[in-house]
Amino acid sequence: MPKSKTLFHGGLSIILHPDPHFSVGINDFGEGFYCSENLDAAKKRGWAKMAKESVDSYAVSEFYYKEDASLKIKKFDNPDKEWLREIYYCRKYPCQYDV
Repeated sequence: MPKSKTLFHGGLSIILHPDPHFSVGINDFGEGFYCSENLDAAKKRGWAKMAKESVDSYAVSEFYYKEDASLKIKKFDNPDKEWLREIYYCRKYPCQYDV
């Protein structure tokens, strides 16, 4: 049975229908819709966007995700050396993972 997860996205507005092609391609892992299992991390990202854009508020969107065996998934438990190597690779070459 696929695992189900709650994911969070911090930004300037609530997102109802994520579009991975809406992002800029220079993100750490390339084009995509970035989420976290960590609510505090999503809040921090929303706050950072709010400060950068000089606006008065941010929003956190919540999504429910069921793992899909057809997707290539790379999970990082911590921002460690492996995580940094993957960021370096994805900044130079197309990412090898879907999620």
